[in-house]
Amino acid sequence: MSLSSVLDCILFDESLPIHPSRLTSFLPDSFLGFSKLNNKILAHKIYFWIQKKCMHSCLTSAHLKDPYCNFLNISTDAWLLMEKFLGALYCSDEIKHVIDGTTRTSFQNFLTQPIYECVLKRGSLYKPTLVKLSAPEGNMPILMKVATVGHFALEYLWSQVAEALQQRFVMQFDLNTTWNFRHVIDPQVQLNLFSLVKKLFRQELEVNVC
Repeated sequence: MSLSSVLDCILFDESLPIHPSRLTSFLPDSFLGFSKLNNKILAHKIYFWIQKKCMHSCLTSAHLKDPYCNFLNISTDAWLLMEKFLGALYCSDEIKHVIDGTTRTSFQNFLTQPIYECVLKRGSLYKPTLVKLSAPEGNMPILMKVATVGHFALEYLWSQVAEALQQRFVMQFDLNTTWNFRHVIDPQVQLNLFSLVKKLFRQELEVNVC
């Protein structure tokens, strides 16, 4: 019985706090010792072991009281959407002036229609917080700029946060995704960014955040 054949039985949903690409290196070989169990039962055991391991490993009582700990309950899909959202808000002035129909359609498909409409209608309300970040500039296609700046904003959000919380956050993403949490950011700017992200999750994306 191979580990990959067992993992294929796991139904990955939003409650699993680790990206599938990280499982092979994350799980102990001891699980393969349960050779008498069928794959689905073993997958069930692995599933709940992952949940327990991820939720409690390396997290102290101080970590659990940290406001950022509440962000660890947000799904990967929601974070990926937030990444695009932040990048689009930063580039909202450029997006508003796009007149080419094909490009507009590309934005609507990339961002989703609700986020695209929010950027057009309320982008000016949210952008001031983001322009204070030292986001990468340069001559690049607008869609690439949105993705790049959005990822950069998430790095700023999680910079100077407890390493254990950073590691738990990173586990939700593909193994090939790179992160740099060594950015120097003004504490007040980061607090404003934290409040903005929390507000966007609640009000615009309808994601429950404590």
